[in-house]
Amino acid sequence: MNNKRLVLFTLLVLMYTLSYSQTVKDGLVGYYKLNNNLIDKSINNIEGSGFDLSEFDGVDGLQDGSYQFNGLSSYVDLTIDNRNISSVVSLSAWVRTTENYRQFVVSKYLSTEDRGYFLAVDGGNALIGGRNGCDEFNQCVSSVKIDDGEWHHIVGIFDEGTFQIWVDCELENLIATPCFVDLACSDPLTIGSWFEGTSAGNQRNFSGSIDEVRIYNRKLTFSEIGTLCNISFITAIEETENSAMINLYPNPVNNILNIELENINEKISYTIVDLKGINVAQGKVKRQLDLDNIESGYYTILFRKKGKLLGSKRFFVN
Repeated sequence: MNNKRLVLFTLLVLMYTLSYSQTVKDGLVGYYKLNNNLIDKSINNIEGSGFDLSEFDGVDGLQDGSYQFNGLSSYVDLTIDNRNISSVVSLSAWVRTTENYRQFVVSKYLSTEDRGYFLAVDGGNALIGGRNGCDEFNQCVSSVKIDDGEWHHIVGIFDEGTFQIWVDCELENLIATPCFVDLACSDPLTIGSWFEGTSAGNQRNFSGSIDEVRIYNRKLTFSEIGTLCNISFITAIEETENSAMINLYPNPVNNILNIELENINEKISYTIVDLKGINVAQGKVKRQLDLDNIESGYYTILFRKKGKLLGSKRFFVN
């Protein structure tokens, strides 16, 4: 691919990726970019009130593109509005922490009302939990840990009795509960803490950085989660700096893609995204991938180990 075609391809990737990111709006009832402000980019336009926050570089690398939470008194109050959330909620956020105590990322949870939901990190694992009005507490916990000081994308979904937790584009765990009533409660929606707190006054304050918080009153699809997970790695949709370590052949490919990557093992995962940033395939890396079910076009394959991006490479399917 010559330089002119490479520049054109990169521009098309950025244009389509940015364009598609704007389409994950159905059911978006809260969207806080946290770019040095607490403006709500959703249709509700409910601006937050921040306390003891400091700016930090965002997941996209932009200066002051996220907020740093001190683990003691930092939080964002987003009011008591339930945002038309009752039976279904999806919570998406980018987080960065080195602490492994129980800390809340997003919360609208009131235990005394037996209602509500929260997205959290506990023991270094991501989780979604809550109550649904049946005197029953549930939580769904990831197996992978995210307290390594790197950015991680987490999604928690509660859908009429079923909890899901996703980390870095992958479904980590799913549990079903036998009882369901309503998630709405009178506690404020918060970022970085639990407003009610424990009887000892512990608000489970978050220690680290939080970016790109999205709240939906519906269940996100696999493709949408992949888009939200990958969209902040726009540079990864191009070939990354260490892409020279990756060899894909043949390229263009008809059906079987051969992969040469240093130290391929079961801990390395791959995600294939199209020009719109949509996930079309993912799994554990193998020496050969069968692409029979993938339509003709340009794609990018991203390689990760424990959520950390190792590199990426473009290829074309005939």
